[in-house]
Amino acid sequence: MFTLSELLKAATLVPIVPQLVDGPNLRVLSGKEYRFPVPGVPAVRLPRDVSGLEALLASAGPHEAVCWAALTSPVHRVPLQASDGCRRVALLTACEDGNGGHVLAIVTLTMRSRGRFGPAEIAAHHVDLATDQEQMLDQLERLWEEAEPAARAAASGAPAVWLGGNPAALLPGGNERVRGVAATFGLRIEVVSEPSRHVPEIATRLGSSPPSYLIVWRPGARNVDPAVAAFRKATAEGELVELCESEFADALLELRWGLAELGLADTTPRADGDQQRTAPTAGEERFYVKFWGSKVGDVMIYVPDCGHQQWGSDERSRAPRALKGIGRLEGITPKALHLCARCSKNRWRARF
Repeated sequence: MFTLSELLKAATLVPIVPQLVDGPNLRVLSGKEYRFPVPGVPAVRLPRDVSGLEALLASAGPHEAVCWAALTSPVHRVPLQASDGCRRVALLTACEDGNGGHVLAIVTLTMRSRGRFGPAEIAAHHVDLATDQEQMLDQLERLWEEAEPAARAAASGAPAVWLGGNPAALLPGGNERVRGVAATFGLRIEVVSEPSRHVPEIATRLGSSPPSYLIVWRPGARNVDPAVAAFRKATAEGELVELCESEFADALLELRWGLAELGLADTTPRADGDQQRTAPTAGEERFYVKFWGSKVGDVMIYVPDCGHQQWGSDERSRAPRALKGIGRLEGITPKALHLCARCSKNRWRARF
C-alpha cells in the first residue's frame, strides 16, 4: 500500500468528472464507507452532509478529477495514527494525465465522531498531489511515518537487510525512516544496528538465507566485508546497494536514488522500444539486467556490454530466476550465464 510502482501500475486515465454540484454525484460520496485491508482496524464512514464534501473537492483545484477518483475508488486505504481523539485515513490513487505522465493523489481525512451513535463529520481534510517521482516518493514516505503500526506491519515486499550504524540513535525514528524509504520501493527491510559488532553471526545468516537486497551504509558499517562476501557467495541474484554519504540523512537520499536506479519505481521496462527483436543465434552473446524480480522468473531487459571484462564462472545453477527470465524474453535458454564482478547492478552475459 506504500509502493510507488504498484500505484502507478494501477493508474487509469483521469476520469471525466460530472458536474460536481449538490446533486446525485455528491450523494455518491454521502455516507460512503472505507474498509481497510488491515486486521483489527474498523471501517470509516463519510458523513451524509454534503457541504463538507463540496469544500474538500474545491480544495483540489485543477486536480479535482484526481481527488474525485481517490474519494470514489481509492487504490489503497491507509489508516493513520489518531490525532486529538479523531480518526484519520489516507485515500490513494494515481491517474494518467494523457501525456504519458502520472498524478498521484493522497486525500487525508480527519473524522470526528459526535458520540457513539451520532454521525461523523469531517473535522479536517488535506489533498496532496504529486506529478514527478521525487514528489511521489516524498509523499509516500511521509505517509509511512504517519501510518498506524498495524498498517506498516501489513506491508509486504521483497526481503532486504540494512547494515550500518544505529539509525535509531542518529535520527529520531531512524529505523522507521529506513523502512519507509524501502517500503516505497516495495521492499520489506530489516535494520541491523551496529553490524560491526556481530560480523560472524551476520555473515552466517546472509550466507544461509540471503535477502533479495543488501544495503550497506559504509560509514556506519566498517569491517563488514566478510558479511558482504557471504551474501555474494550465497546468491548471484541478490542486489548489493552500497551507500557512501557520511551523514545519515544524506544516506537516506542516496538509498532512494540507488533503489530508483535499480528500476524499482518504474512500471515499464526501459529496453528496445519498438525495434523488432530477433532470436539469438548459436554462440551469440547478449547482455541483460533485471527490471523486476519474480519467483517464477525475473523480468529481464536487454542492455549493452558494460566493458568491464570481469565475468565470473557460469552462474546458471545459482541464478535460476535470471535464467528463466532471459529464456522467456528470448524464447531460448542460454547455454551459459556469467555475472559481471564490477557492475553495481547485476549485469548478466548470456551465451546461447
